[in-house]
Amino acid sequence: MKRSLLALAIFPLLLAQPANAQDLKSRLIEQEKRIWTAWSQKDEGAYFSLLAKDPVVIIIGQGRLTGRDQIVEEITASPCSLTDFDFSGESFRQLSKDIALLSYLAKQDAQCAGHKLPGKLLVSSIYFREGSHWRMSYYQETPVDE
Repeated sequence: MKRSLLALAIFPLLLAQPANAQDLKSRLIEQEKRIWTAWSQKDEGAYFSLLAKDPVVIIIGQGRLTGRDQIVEEITASPCSLTDFDFSGESFRQLSKDIALLSYLAKQDAQCAGHKLPGKLLVSSIYFREGSHWRMSYYQETPVDE
């Protein structure tokens, strides 16, 4: 009886956490894609669910946004649009049981106020675990010459 109760108590935790580093890598790549999709759709709700509460830092181009509220406000109100994106060369490192680093090459078709944005970016994101969820805490992109 005690084993059954223990198994019932542990089972939800097993579902909430990836079984290994490859599972976590796949999960974070999918989450990263959801964040990019949220940008393309200016989906405020998705940002609130995917970004850490605070502090969150996003470094893009020459700018820096700090704090989830400022980031969501700036991104959803910006005159920018993303029509397509793709990732390649994904690299993952779990820095601790609660912190992970994801980096990749992003290709995008995007513009801001009528100006085309760089088509290739080297991206690094840091995620940390908040309860049973992994949330983005840091994001930086660097344009790559084409």
